[in-house]
Amino acid sequence: MAIYGIILIVVAVFLTVGFFSNKKKLAALQSAKGSTVEFLESLRTSMSEGVGDGSLSYIADIKGKIICEEPLKSELAGVDCVYYSMRIERKYEETYYQTDEKGNQQRRTRSSSETLASNDRYVPFFVQDATGKIMVDPADAEFIADKVLSKFEPATAARGGVLSFGGFSIEIPMMHDGDRRTTGYSFEEYAIPIGRNIYVNGEATDRGGELCIVSPGEKSKFIVSIKSKEALLRDVGSSMMWMKIGAILCGIGGIVLTIMGLMGK
Repeated sequence: MAIYGIILIVVAVFLTVGFFSNKKKLAALQSAKGSTVEFLESLRTSMSEGVGDGSLSYIADIKGKIICEEPLKSELAGVDCVYYSMRIERKYEETYYQTDEKGNQQRRTRSSSETLASNDRYVPFFVQDATGKIMVDPADAEFIADKVLSKFEPATAARGGVLSFGGFSIEIPMMHDGDRRTTGYSFEEYAIPIGRNIYVNGEATDRGGELCIVSPGEKSKFIVSIKSKEALLRDVGSSMMWMKIGAILCGIGGIVLTIMGLMGK
């Protein structure tokens, strides 16, 4: 019983960490002031005249349309985009043996998966609003993207070979690999397509000689999202509430089960 208590305590710790991460994200969303490109350009001019070039550091959020002359093409769905994240997983059933309280071994089957390939890529782009456009360097950003592909292909070949999807190919293991039997392959890809409206929350700066939105480092969160600020505020608030409830319940349950298990010994 104690082992289940420890597991619940570990879950409570992870939920607590997630809660405070979302709390930082919520603070970044609430504190950033809605800006336009025109406003940031004027702010840059004022700072340059008063302090000098490269002195602008302003946490802001901006929304507009994505402009990119040299976009990426996502590997699976072939979407023209400024960011994509792809993952291919092998789904399998695995035979294992479990010993019961009497010492007897029982043959059981469980489902699991392993990642065969994954990749995340992004390129700098512009956000254009009604007043102009501004460069965004999305390094270290948290991306909220569209799910552009979610597909499951049942396994058919008994032997290994090459699995191809879109413009991507990968060698795959045999269908039967020891006690593991491949049931199929999962393809999933997220992307931020060009031409979409986007919300960006980060640091507006001209340190590189050009007005740009970059990661603010430890000062705040850096968010690049296809969702609006209002939708993000709702999502983060809801996540925080459920994480808090889950952490409390798992923490209490874990402590109780751990104590009962230790007392039982």
